[in-house]
Amino acid sequence: AALAGCDVGESYSQLMTGERSITDDWGRELTIPTADRLERIYFTSGLAQVWVFSLNPDKQGGSSAQFSPEQLQFLPEGIDELPYMGAISENAQIDREMLLAEDIQLIFSISGVELTQSNYSDAEQLQEQTGIPVALVDGSFSRIADAYRFVGDIMGEAERAEELASYCEQKFAEVQAAVAQVEDDEKISV
Repeated sequence: AALAGCDVGESYSQLMTGERSITDDWGRELTIPTADRLERIYFTSGLAQVWVFSLNPDKQGGSSAQFSPEQLQFLPEGIDELPYMGAISENAQIDREMLLAEDIQLIFSISGVELTQSNYSDAEQLQEQTGIPVALVDGSFSRIADAYRFVGDIMGEAERAEELASYCEQKFAEVQAAVAQVEDDEKISV
């Protein structure tokens, strides 16, 4: 009787299983932990790690980079205590056994450019080898705000994600407006 009139479909299922379905930016449907149960996230690159620690550094399950003392002074406290597990970028390797030993629940593969077949193949292979869902996210420049909202929703950090997404949209609009005022023959190319 207490549930009469409520939409108990997906919400009830999530409550009972602690899992939810998402569709990543490649169009793959994944089953992942609900935000309240998601505690240990990993990433395929340093870029993806930035997204996670800018939303909630406490949910990092490891580090994809080994930081110098100079870099650490600008990073969240405790990041130097996270186990280094590698990255896929620049022909590096992720320690798949360590992912399992550290109980990683979700891996983000966030690209700084439009997603490619290579991103897809790497994600599929990593997911097959570990059994850990790998969410592909298009973090290209024009989609940064959308990517923050998507990742923030997954992590249960929608408010912080909206703050960062709005900031990115504002700065992107400012840059577009400034560039639009430059004549084509005055634009510098490399």
